[in-house]
Amino acid sequence: MKTMGKTTDSCTFSRGIKCFFTAGFLAALVLILTTGTGYALQATRTAGGFTLPLGIAAPPGDTARLFVVEQGGKIKIINLPSGTVNPIPFLDITAEVYLAAEPGLHALAFDPNYAVNGRFYVSYTARPAGHVVNHIAEFQVSADPDIADPGSEATLLLVDQPQVTHDANWLGFSQRQGDEGNLYIGIGDGGGECDDDAGHIEPGGNSQSTATLLGKMLRIHPEA
Repeated sequence: MKTMGKTTDSCTFSRGIKCFFTAGFLAALVLILTTGTGYALQATRTAGGFTLPLGIAAPPGDTARLFVVEQGGKIKIINLPSGTVNPIPFLDITAEVYLAAEPGLHALAFDPNYAVNGRFYVSYTARPAGHVVNHIAEFQVSADPDIADPGSEATLLLVDQPQVTHDANWLGFSQRQGDEGNLYIGIGDGGGECDDDAGHIEPGGNSQSTATLLGKMLRIHPEA
């Protein structure tokens, strides 16, 4: 399938704070331990050396690997038994990704049937011809389970951005019975610190308008 579609008082968030939380999160696994009085949390460092890590995911049922999303356009694999990072990225689309303060490679989601079909999905920002576009794309793993096929990219959705901020996209498959196989996509409002700059719909901004996909939680069925 290769379908395509387009269409606090402070409004800022510190990039330093964002990087602090993501870097700290990706440097450790949080273990929930049962004690006589309840539960306790224990952080265990597993790997490091990532550049602008924004997300983490694992294929369903895979307890030996974690996949780390780097904003610059790479996805790297942590081997949990050894605590090492594979020298070759699972996916490298740095040539396609537009990296700035907020734009970049944002999220990764594995198909619920990944063990059978090898499909996974990413969201990233590109800047063809000078304007910013959100991409939701499908890829396939190669014959090597630790390396994706970069030539397998199929674009599922393109969303134009009026600004270069507020474009981050979250991805995740539903776990709810009766909603299996649906991919949920969180789309940013398109930029401008308070969703009120050029390219925004008033009143209320893009997030309050049904005339745009910006600022919405979308649901698609990739196999439809």
